[in-house]
Order: sequence, then C-alpha cells, then structure tokens
Amino acid sequence: MEEIQFRDLALDECECIKDMNPSQYIMMSANVAKSWQADKIYLCAGSAEETITFYHAMGCSEALEINQALFEADQRDLQLEYVIQ
Repeated sequence: MEEIQFRDLALDECECIKDMNPSQYIMMSANVAKSWQADKIYLCAGSAEETITFYHAMGCSEALEINQALFEADQRDLQLEYVIQ
C-alpha cells in the first residue's frame, strides 16, 4: 500500500488571505498544493449547513482518509477533500 504523506498549509495564519473570499482561499490552496505536486487538498470544515453547501458547491467531497486527531477534537466537523484538476 502506498504511504500517504501530508503537508500542512495553514493559510489562515497568513496575512495574504485577509482580503480573500472563501472560494479564492480554496483556489489559492489548490494552486500551492499543485506546486507541491499534490493531487488533492484536505479540508476540515465546520458543520454549519451553509458551510457544507459552499464546500460541496466548490467541488469538495467527503475525505477518503480521516484524520483521527481532528475527528476526536470535534466530531461535528466535516473532513473533506478537493481534487486538484
């Protein structure tokens, strides 16, 4: 089985996103991940219905791999992935 490797992209801690809307944030994250030769990005999203609807509209789907630590921290959060085109 292929080893899964993750890299953190904590853009929410960067000044560069303060004026971005959420869709710009996802596209920027996807572009950075693509430059790292990743084929998808992982998102942990709040459980509000509007949030879920937004991420699904952006093309996110339920993550195939669950981060157990994040799941245990808040089981209401959704773990999603966005496949980079």
